[in-house]
Amino acid sequence: MLHVLDKRKEVIQATQEEYEAWLRESSNGLGCALAVDRIGGVLISTAFLSLDHRTDGYTPEFFETIIFSGNKIKLHNRYPTWEIAKSGHQQLVNKFNATKAA
Repeated sequence: MLHVLDKRKEVIQATQEEYEAWLRESSNGLGCALAVDRIGGVLISTAFLSLDHRTDGYTPEFFETIIFSGNKIKLHNRYPTWEIAKSGHQQLVNKFNATKAA
């Protein structure tokens, strides 16, 4: 089942046609990216997945943060909502900025 984000950034179900229209209208060059930050040699990327990737059977996982360092994935977190994903992304950015400053 595909999903899109409404104007309030809430996740809603969508047909294939609705998803394709949403992707064309909302991409602004970033596709489904919520946030992307580069700190030194580390890239922190958080994106909307459009599919529920839940693994526990209970909590939906529509957003994902991946930390890339060189050619390796260093961390991978998933979140149920835009706001939680945004907060999780910012916490990781703050953590890497603090590590870089130390």
